[in-house]
Amino acid sequence: HADLLDPDVEAYHRQQESTDLVRQFLGQMGDPCASVIRLHHIEGYTDEEVIQQGWTRYSTTDSLKIKRSDCMKKLIQIAKKWRITNNI
Repeated sequence: HADLLDPDVEAYHRQQESTDLVRQFLGQMGDPCASVIRLHHIEGYTDEEVIQQGWTRYSTTDSLKIKRSDCMKKLIQIAKKWRITNNI
């Protein structure tokens, strides 16, 4: 089938698989990590918007950034563990 060799289709499927994995990893993390990462890196909100809307318990952009940095480190560890478990 021609679509199977289409680079755009392959790229789309790889992107979907990556998105599904990130969602799985975020689900393993739970809140508040899943929320602070999702709001900024997936939904594209600025730290100022997140604080102004009160979408997290953090009241300053600095505290939000520190938490997100800690959470990203945890996300990386989950991803590394997944890679080892799956021999990738």
